[in-house]
Amino acid sequence: KEGFPEEMIASSGMIMMGNSFESANLVKGERGDILFEMADVTISRKTQSGKDHHTITFFDGCWMTFHLNKSFGTTLHVKEKGFSGNQSPKRKPLSLVMLENREFNRFFRVYAEDEERARYILSPLFIEAVLTINASLQGDLMLALSENTIHVAIHGIKREWESILPENADRRTLKREMLLDVS
Repeated sequence: KEGFPEEMIASSGMIMMGNSFESANLVKGERGDILFEMADVTISRKTQSGKDHHTITFFDGCWMTFHLNKSFGTTLHVKEKGFSGNQSPKRKPLSLVMLENREFNRFFRVYAEDEERARYILSPLFIEAVLTINASLQGDLMLALSENTIHVAIHGIKREWESILPENADRRTLKREMLLDVS
């Protein structure tokens, strides 16, 4: 039943926050000295005019955080093109950074406080890893690097664990599924 607090997601500045926030299925763990968390998150804006109800969904999927033992020294967002304009208006605007990798630029937009530091962080190895992850996903990928945390958000991803969590959940199967997702 637990999920992420709304303030934590909002503090990433990665996505516009609506007036409706839900989060559940929180999983916490560590691998080596990296702490991670992941949960399902839904962010939307609900409005009512007369008898009509309207909902605009900004994000619906899996959100992960990885807490490292070093600081990035800047804020950096990497977003698939469909989400590139969906930046939190409360945050200081980040500048668009174009990279040399044409394939990466075809799928993603990069926004950063410091263009030089962003280019240092987004090494060819990092870019290839993001492209590989993106190719294996069935959703839209967004990353935010800020202070010592990496936020990874996948919009539209199927919530795979809900169907195996009822009373008959096998702990070993569940653990194996979770470790595969984290990897």
